[in-house]
Amino acid sequence: MFLLHREYINWPQWHDKLSEVDERANTQSRITIWMTCSLFYSMMMAPCINRMKEATIGTNVSKWGNAGKTGICMQGGGLLLETVADLQKGQFKRISGNRNRFCNVGVWNFFSHPNYLGEMVFWVGTFLGGVACNNTMSDWSISIAGLLFILTVMKGACDSLDSKHIKNYGHDEEYLGFRKKRCFVGPVPSILQRRRKLSNVQQYNLPIK
Repeated sequence: MFLLHREYINWPQWHDKLSEVDERANTQSRITIWMTCSLFYSMMMAPCINRMKEATIGTNVSKWGNAGKTGICMQGGGLLLETVADLQKGQFKRISGNRNRFCNVGVWNFFSHPNYLGEMVFWVGTFLGGVACNNTMSDWSISIAGLLFILTVMKGACDSLDSKHIKNYGHDEEYLGFRKKRCFVGPVPSILQRRRKLSNVQQYNLPIK
């Protein structure tokens, strides 16, 4: 619902960009992407499948344990965080003059990528929710592979966005100050801020201030 609203209502220009990409893609590349994503999403959903199998044909339908209960809580918390983050950013970008500004309201004032953080928390919770139902080495292997896949994808997306933000907002003192004090998981301890600043200078050739 959020993606459709963003593409067709809140940000029509994004729909135009997607249409251009879709026109350039050939049938073979589309099939490859579809098959790859289908495979890995099935692996990511393996904990849920194992949980449902245990509930229907297993001998211990109440086999949750602390890990499973923690996973359910993480799923709810992660989904709530990314939903709130997407709503707040959408509202921020709709305000006149904010389309080309970095979002720093609500949860975006505490995390550099709260929507992706929520997504990662959700999938870690999904993995933990099915831990007690991994009965074979195959169950473990598939579930772990799915978790590693989505974490790798999210890490790559965050790195890509960081580079894009530096390119777009690198001249903005407010953004540079935010970047020094905030990271993916929240506020950066003051003892690490100088090291983080030097790292940004070396990685993105920012001026030392």
